[in-house]
Amino acid sequence: MAELQRQGHWSLALAALHVARDEPWYRPDPALYATFVSSSPASEDGAAAVDALVEAFLEEKERGGGFVEGEEDVYKLTRLVRALVAKGRARAAWRVYEAAGGMGGCEVDEYMYRVMARGMKRLGLGGGEEAAEVKADFREWEARTSSPAGDLLDEMRAREEQHKCRLTVN
Repeated sequence: MAELQRQGHWSLALAALHVARDEPWYRPDPALYATFVSSSPASEDGAAAVDALVEAFLEEKERGGGFVEGEEDVYKLTRLVRALVAKGRARAAWRVYEAAGGMGGCEVDEYMYRVMARGMKRLGLGGGEEAAEVKADFREWEARTSSPAGDLLDEMRAREEQHKCRLTVN
């Protein structure tokens, strides 16, 4: 498929993907889909094919048990979302984000949140409920992942700085 894409035979590579999807060994890989999205033709047909690819990817993930925390490669998912944003497919990017991180149970990272927030803003969805949801998800993630030890160290450093300031003033 990669060789067909490299040679500019995108639709033939897409046909090969559809055949491969029926094989028992096939597992949906976000990096493969990101490659397809990135190399898709800049036409209405290409945009429709990208949307169909995303729907097929999400259906395959759902049939396979969904996005499972610890088993997903968040970097590959982020790569797919970045490719969708670059192609101007905001709704498709939102669907992947929502299925994986929003309600899918996959632990996405700060990079995914930033890609989504900037992408939604760039594609005109920055003022809508999608951007607000991404920001809320990010704040929730930050609260869950911030280390109490890190907070304690920050507080200790601040007190130390404050103490140093008092010594130099006196």
